[in-house]
Amino acid sequence: MELWLASLALAPKSKAHIRGLLRNIWDFAAWSGDVPTERRNPMELVRIKGASKRASTPRSLTVEEFQQFAQHLAEPFHTMALLCCCLGLRISECLALKWSDVD
Repeated sequence: MELWLASLALAPKSKAHIRGLLRNIWDFAAWSGDVPTERRNPMELVRIKGASKRASTPRSLTVEEFQQFAQHLAEPFHTMALLCCCLGLRISECLALKWSDVD
C-alpha cells in the first residue's frame, strides 16, 4: 500500500486522506463482518512522509495589490473584503456577522 501511495502524483496531504479513507473502509468491513475483527487494520502500518507539511508557502497580498483587487469588486463584496482584511476575518466569519455584532 505504501508503494502504491508513493507512486501517486499527489500532494502528501492528499495521500494521507486516501490512507484515512482506506482505513475507514477496513474498519467498516470489520464491523460488518466481512473481515475478521481480530485482525489488525493494515492501514495503521502505512506511513506517509510529509503529510502534515505545507506543499508551498502561503503568500500575502501587499497593500497595493489588495487595493488593486478591491477596486474591481462591486458592493457588498468590496465592503466584505475590506472588513475581512482589516479585522482578519475568514469569509465564513464575515458572512455570519449580524448588525447586533457591530453594536
